[in-house]
Amino acid sequence: MNLVLETERLIHRPLVLSDAQALFDMNKNPEVHKYLWQKPEKEIEESIKVIEYVNRQYAENNIGRFATILKETGEFIGWTGIKFVNDHVENGNTNFYDYGYRLAEKFWNKGYATEASIAWLDYGFNKMKIDKM
Repeated sequence: MNLVLETERLIHRPLVLSDAQALFDMNKNPEVHKYLWQKPEKEIEESIKVIEYVNRQYAENNIGRFATILKETGEFIGWTGIKFVNDHVENGNTNFYDYGYRLAEKFWNKGYATEASIAWLDYGFNKMKIDKM
């Protein structure tokens, strides 16, 4: 997958195995999972499996969640992006596009989720021609 999206402050690029530590640091925080159906991760191997799963999504669906990087510092701040849900049922649905994001707590309340969401929704609706997300 070689798609890279840029916004004013962010770079959105495919997740790679070298993101595992930063992903794990975010995903082990209970506050990050407060309103999610998943539990905080306990081992870095869980983050590695997530990255491998997302890379399979890139190959199968040509889209997935992307590492979100702060341009100013090069820091991994979380993930954002569109995925095609076709391997399970969510809220009674399958075979649909889903936009989502998860940011490390220290990057909350800075407008990054909004900035990323605007870019990804534009990409999904206008470039991918998705009717509904």
